[in-house]
Amino acid sequence: MLVVLYGCIRKIIMENTVRFNPKFSEFLGCEKRYCVLYGGAGSGKSYVIAQKIVERCTHPNEKHKFLVLRKFRTTLEGSVFTLIKAVIDSFGISDHVNINQTKMSFTFSNGNEIIVSGLDDSEKLKSIHGITGVFVEEATEIEDDDFSQIDLRLRGETDSYKQIVIAFNPVSIDNWVYKRFFESDDEDVYKLHSNYKNNMFLDDQYIKVLESRFSYDPNLYRIYVLGEFGRERSNEEFYAMFNKDQNVKPVAYNPDIPIHLSFDFNISPYLPISLWQINMIDDVYHVCCFDLIAMENPLNNTEDACKEFMRRYPNYDLGVYIYGDVSGRARQTSSKVHNYDIIENQLKKYIRNWSMRVPTRNPSFKKSRRDFMNKCLAGGYDDIRIVIDPTCELMIIDMENVLTDGVTGDKYKKKFKNKAGVQYEKYGHFSDTMDYLLCSAFETKFRDFGRKLI
Repeated sequence: MLVVLYGCIRKIIMENTVRFNPKFSEFLGCEKRYCVLYGGAGSGKSYVIAQKIVERCTHPNEKHKFLVLRKFRTTLEGSVFTLIKAVIDSFGISDHVNINQTKMSFTFSNGNEIIVSGLDDSEKLKSIHGITGVFVEEATEIEDDDFSQIDLRLRGETDSYKQIVIAFNPVSIDNWVYKRFFESDDEDVYKLHSNYKNNMFLDDQYIKVLESRFSYDPNLYRIYVLGEFGRERSNEEFYAMFNKDQNVKPVAYNPDIPIHLSFDFNISPYLPISLWQINMIDDVYHVCCFDLIAMENPLNNTEDACKEFMRRYPNYDLGVYIYGDVSGRARQTSSKVHNYDIIENQLKKYIRNWSMRVPTRNPSFKKSRRDFMNKCLAGGYDDIRIVIDPTCELMIIDMENVLTDGVTGDKYKKKFKNKAGVQYEKYGHFSDTMDYLLCSAFETKFRDFGRKLI
């Protein structure tokens, strides 16, 4: 009977005689190992994944055992388990599928299976073998190591392709999913973005509720309504007024105006330099970050960082402005020179009499460096606009993740350990370079702002 039904299901899916969104037509036929479906609430991405899995289980000549996962078992019954059951009902094949509510499994009359489980149900997972396909719902809930183990288990025997499908709302780019699937191109990865506008089956009431529910928060609206990458929020963001919609826009490097370079002399996980241009348009300073240099070991030193800048921007005719951490003036224990000596020597063709803008002291947190930065980011000064190019991802991640030390008002830089066990501060280095630049380039505003708060 399922032999006949397989053909019928293919037909009713493609002819849209059951609930099917044309947005996902390509996904239905995709045979790549990894399929990444991301976007907003109500887009129908999870439903169509369930449709594809059920449809493949009805194939008369293919052996399948699908594993459907979420982080916690307790979240399954009211979500993906119910979803798969609804799809089976819509295809009219309930009489040919044994549904075990207790074990959360579906066994088709041709022997194919769908097993629903939580990653926290370790005993159940150990007993499952011969997996030919996986669907991970809410993939941002799990860890990269979890996914790697799932990937290794996809080794069951089948005459068809093996595939892992993940679905999620794009909460933040500082997440293993983004790093694994969006920071590099992989021919074996298929990605598809969707939001509620792609779901032709939503009623007006749902759309109204969705739009209004997140209207108060631009970040949540971007994630759950537009389905675009946002950021995770706490109550202690250092850059609380950073707004991706306002502060992140494409920035074109202008070869006809000078470059502003801002240095931090941290070396782990990298030595950072941010590259900016400040352009006056209609009496407004447009302060634009257009590039970042992150020098990793063994090139995480000032000399190699300068060489990388010169390689990228060989035109020295217009000169440069130099900002940075005052600690760079300290003499090296193994040398008679300090970091700014190295910079002046390496960039001597770029340096002018007016180039060096490093103050005698770093901008003070006690004089509300945080509040000044947030005022600049929010457009609180009529003549300053801060814009960061979308390619400057490490700067954006800093903006979204640096927290405030509740005692000192300083930046709280959480310690992490790398694979060698060495501690380092993951966030805060590129944002420091921005602070140095703004507090020096607009020194008078920063000084006046501090006075008003005393």
